Formats: sequence, structure tokens, C-alpha cells
Amino acid sequence: MHEEGLGIDFGDVIAGSRVSTDPRGIEIESNYLAVNRFLRVLPVENAFASIRILSQERFGNRMWVISKWRPAVQDKCRIWLRHHNFSEITGIPPERILFCAHRGEKAQMARDLGITDFVDNKLEVLAPMIGTVPNLFLFRPSPLEVLQYASSLRHVCEVKEWSDIVRSILARANP
Repeated sequence: MHEEGLGIDFGDVIAGSRVSTDPRGIEIESNYLAVNRFLRVLPVENAFASIRILSQERFGNRMWVISKWRPAVQDKCRIWLRHHNFSEITGIPPERILFCAHRGEKAQMARDLGITDFVDNKLEVLAPMIGTVPNLFLFRPSPLEVLQYASSLRHVCEVKEWSDIVRSILARANP
């Protein structure tokens, strides 16, 4: 039987839009693009711990971060992940942090990697995965985007917290 694999988006799924008020940090705009102002973006609540649980209890080394950013921002994402000790905490090594130039590429990457579960905050990203990635988690989506892609909503599990994702995945029987 095919091994399970988990794909996870970065923006607003791992890295949130809240900013630390620690004066020793560096300020950021919520879009992650400001020069030298991105390290104060806080991780999404319970993201790191939940990813670690999923690594230890379900997916092992079959987990990837798959995100869409232009090359200049990709470097900032990698710096942010190192700054927050993402790999050490979650078990996802830097070589399994992948980027693409267009949202539409995520579906092909998921197929190529044999991903069975994907977490993203964009229904636009998950819709092309319907039928090839069995377990799709829509994390805190924009209500406007949900209306725009409403026909795809019945194929995904909408979740508000990382604990919902962990509970849903661990409740399934192992293949």
C-alpha cells in the first residue's frame, strides 16, 4: 500500500499574520515582504507542536512544506523558518521545504510526491487536488474565497485550529 504523505502551506498556515511586540525583534507587515521586518511574524498557534505530533505519530519523514512565493521571498521564508527552529521542532528538514512560482503548481507537486493529505488556507489551491489528494484541509479560509470556490468546499475539511487537523488525521486507521 502507498505510504501517506503530508503537504503544508507556509503563509497563514505555519507563519501567521500576528506580529510579536517584543522590542528586540524586527517589525513586519502582515504580507511578509518588508525588508528586514519579517522575523517578528509569529507562528500560527500550535502549528509547530501539531506538525511534530503528526511527524512522530503518522507521517515520519513523508512531510513537506509546499508554498508559493517569488524567489526573493523564498529566502525570507527559509530565514524565518531557521530563526524559529522549525526543522528542529517539527522534524521537517530544510530539504523538504519546497517552493513554487504559481499556486497551480502545488497540485502537481503533491501528485509527484505522493501526498495524501494537504493543509492550505486557499480553496483555490486545494480545488485542483480534488480526486488526487484524498484528504484536503482548508485552514481558516477567507470567506470571500470560499464563496468564489464554493463548489469545491464539499471535497475539503474546513478547520479552524491545528488541533482539528491532528485529531482528524490521527482518528483515521493507518493504511
